[in-house]
Amino acid sequence: MAQVNDYTLLLLKLKIKTSTSELKKALTHKSFYKDERGQHNSRYVFAGMYAFKGLVAEILYHYFPLDGTQLQHALGNLFKPEILDRIFVYYDLDKLIRHGIEFDAAKHRHIFVYGFLGYLFANAPEEIKKDFIQQHFLLPNSHLFTFDEKKQDLEAQCNVLARMLYHKNVQVRMQQTTDKLWQTIVSLNETCLANETSISYRYSRKKTLKKALIVLSQQAQQADHLSENYELHQQLLEEKRMQKTQQEKEKKLAAYKEKEAKKQAKRKEAKEKMENMKRLQDIKRKQAKSNAKKRKEEKEQQEARFAAQMATMSANKRRHLQDKQK
Repeated sequence: MAQVNDYTLLLLKLKIKTSTSELKKALTHKSFYKDERGQHNSRYVFAGMYAFKGLVAEILYHYFPLDGTQLQHALGNLFKPEILDRIFVYYDLDKLIRHGIEFDAAKHRHIFVYGFLGYLFANAPEEIKKDFIQQHFLLPNSHLFTFDEKKQDLEAQCNVLARMLYHKNVQVRMQQTTDKLWQTIVSLNETCLANETSISYRYSRKKTLKKALIVLSQQAQQADHLSENYELHQQLLEEKRMQKTQQEKEKKLAAYKEKEAKKQAKRKEAKEKMENMKRLQDIKRKQAKSNAKKRKEEKEQQEARFAAQMATMSANKRRHLQDKQK
């Protein structure tokens, strides 16, 4: 079962300043309790499946130039089991979840991920939720948002990435040079992303936007590394890995010591049993020897008494008793 520190580390990773009790509740299946009155995650699962998914749908509606059917398909693809499973593994939820013995958590990881998403919906600030959606749903799955190149929608693609990364659209400026060539400049926050020149107006624009899209895609891939808390996250992960390694070593050492202690206890028990058997045998032997000696003494005393009685008798009476004994 997870320690309180594990929940605290996850809150630090998420940059959420709340207590660990609600997070623990969000990762606790109702099978963990014997009755329905326990603090399980069913409400959080509902919030994750519908309320949090609604946040993603809202972002798709505002920032992606797709029709309704395409948006619906994109939303469904973003919540596929493999994507939810990736979130489960990324945050090491297998060490934090709680459930009953008979509940197969490996086959129902999505339940705990939805509970986790419901917790984020209810407790995380808006910026944290947007960053989470960007990091785990939008950027890793940009291939799901296809655009029709025939409609020259490259600028829209650039704007999607620019809004996710910097909350602004790109600026496309075209001008004709003295050589009567068309020059296209794509910039963002007064920084030039790409600059190309061609005799063709369309080719200049298309080539520049393609290069700008590549630059933004590379920046999106590095977004997590550029975050101000990246080093802290890596440090926490390294500390957690070291802690896990140390715990495994201590667990193995404790198991070895327990095994040796059991062996030693068995050897001691066998030795004591053998000594007890020897003591009992000695006692029985001494008792038998004592009884034999006592019987011998009693027999000698009886013979001595009989001899004394015989000595005091007359010859006829003594002969009569001897004949009788024969």
